[in-house]
Amino acid sequence: MVIICEGHLNIFPFDSPKCFFAFESMTYEKEYLKFSWNPVRNTRVTNTSSFRSLNAYLVKNKTGECRGSHSWRSEYSCLSVLLVFTRDKSFYFSTVFVPGIVLVTSSFISFWLDVNAIHARVMIGVTTMLNFCTTTNNFRSSLPVVSNLTAMNLWDGVCMFFIYASMLEFILVNYLHRKVHQSSARPQSVERHDTIHRTIGNPLSVS
Repeated sequence: MVIICEGHLNIFPFDSPKCFFAFESMTYEKEYLKFSWNPVRNTRVTNTSSFRSLNAYLVKNKTGECRGSHSWRSEYSCLSVLLVFTRDKSFYFSTVFVPGIVLVTSSFISFWLDVNAIHARVMIGVTTMLNFCTTTNNFRSSLPVVSNLTAMNLWDGVCMFFIYASMLEFILVNYLHRKVHQSSARPQSVERHDTIHRTIGNPLSVS
């Protein structure tokens, strides 16, 4: 028998999966067949070779009998198992969140650089973007592929947005800076040309 327990992936890795399983007889009624846990052996679920957890640790398990009955059918023997997992959040903070914060704040360094430091601004923007993509892809290669939108996906999207926005800020500032210089240099050239024209247009009078 293979049992699959999934957590709330929309808040991964901050979820604590709780899974409830029930084993019930479907053919024989309770008076003919009754399930019970072995009193000699430990009824708690143990980590055997067939027990696998992906980035989660079993912290609590509880076994017992199912509670409640259905009035529309007879009584059937039933056993229940409750499994509670947790995740090592310090691992995700040190591997995903802290590097993301460092890379995003590193991309903000270009805000304090001189507008003419084009090479430094481009290097910071491209380097932080490549490092973030490399770090994210290396970590996600160890995770199972899921179609759900998780909290980690949102974090990656926000970090990518801020890094990309810092590059757009550099492009916008550089464009406005060049536009202001071009507009300020144009009237000076026109005024100089007008001065030369007036000087040539007034001939000397000879008496």
